[in-house]
Amino acid sequence: MDNYDVDYECVKDFIKMIINDESANCLIDNGNYPDLKIIEPDGNVIKKVQLLSLQEQFKNKSFLNNKMIYVIKEAEKLNDFSGNTILKFLEEPEEDIIAFLLTTNRYKIIETILSRCQRFDYKRVSNENIVKRLKYICEQEKIKIEDDALFEIA
Repeated sequence: MDNYDVDYECVKDFIKMIINDESANCLIDNGNYPDLKIIEPDGNVIKKVQLLSLQEQFKNKSFLNNKMIYVIKEAEKLNDFSGNTILKFLEEPEEDIIAFLLTTNRYKIIETILSRCQRFDYKRVSNENIVKRLKYICEQEKIKIEDDALFEIA
């Protein structure tokens, strides 16, 4: 599993909170939610035609909910043409459209795109901190568990 897959798993959880519909969660997990579109690089770049297709799809209203969501994985691979295309989408956002741009290097994203986004930086949590938190939860719940088991869980 690469960084984008890990980031996407976090984003999926966030999307579930936004949609707030238990019946949609399974569709999201299985990649079958009709109002969620994933854009990945075609080769080494995200092409303008991919984003034009996305914009065309998003002209319609939501199928299941009141939100349409798209995720661009490896957003640093937007070239000038595709960057300008997505910029137009970001500059005049529809109220019911939400975008997630995933990157491991925000410095490679066009500055005008960054200026129109709210940024969330995710950092890995160390195993030691996970174990500490699990130990605290176990203590609060009066569950006896060995440290080795907690490290295995982490």
